[in-house]
Amino acid sequence: MTRKFFAIFSFCFCFHCTAFAAGPAVPKADRIKPLADDPAKGAPGVFFYENLEGIGDFSESFQDIGISNGKFAISEADRFSGSRSIIQTYIPLTQYNAGEDPGEAGWIWRMFGDNTYSSNIPADQKHAHNTVVARWYHKFQEGFQPREGKYFPPKMARMRCFAPGLWSGFYTVLFWIGGEDGHLSIERDTRAPGVHREWSPNLTASFKFSDPLNIGRWIHFEMRVSLGEGPGSDRIQVWADGVLVGDVAHEDLAAGYKDYTLNGMSWDCYWNGGSPEEQSRFFDDLALSSQPI
Repeated sequence: MTRKFFAIFSFCFCFHCTAFAAGPAVPKADRIKPLADDPAKGAPGVFFYENLEGIGDFSESFQDIGISNGKFAISEADRFSGSRSIIQTYIPLTQYNAGEDPGEAGWIWRMFGDNTYSSNIPADQKHAHNTVVARWYHKFQEGFQPREGKYFPPKMARMRCFAPGLWSGFYTVLFWIGGEDGHLSIERDTRAPGVHREWSPNLTASFKFSDPLNIGRWIHFEMRVSLGEGPGSDRIQVWADGVLVGDVAHEDLAAGYKDYTLNGMSWDCYWNGGSPEEQSRFFDDLALSSQPI
């Protein structure tokens, strides 16, 4: 995985220096300069790719869309590649009325495989998916402020096994941000038959947004979920900038349940408690694959 990532992106050269308000200038890369054609677009196993360049609105690529308070849209304000990305701008807590939910901030779901909630899944993608890799780029704007100086918006992405009549799914892998240090937190919720518990202990990954170098730049994230053949045989792996930062082996996620498999992926921005000020985050170059990207 790591070797493949750096083989593709070893051409990086657009480094520059950015000064933080709380400290001296620190060398930082806003982003690597991507190839004109993203190699992931046509890579083996990739069955969904969206760089936001060729669509007019989210409904052309996503089956469930939530746009509530704040701004959740396709935008030219910033991007990893091309000229467009997803922007999500939080409204300050001070602008909400009593009783309003300041956390609502937008989401998108892409359905695939044996998902029954969508009627427009391509025929060649309707087969069961026992392994799915999700790839995306994410950026918190320069100077992004966590609430109370430590709590980042926890939601970023989730992969789910949907089943008829069960929107919450049989199981979900949550790629979230947790704790006062803003670490990647991999959480699992499962109701699959035969599992030993509904919520497994959270995985605290080594990547942290409390590091100032991880704010104000585009970061490559990847999550791989693999289903085994019985209890304790599933595996979840997560990467940041091509480095493996979390690995849960012998997981009891599906516990051998295969009536429905991995069939939905979302990128979302809900922020429990809301934002202290108006500020934005961005997503770009989303991809789903049956193989490492």
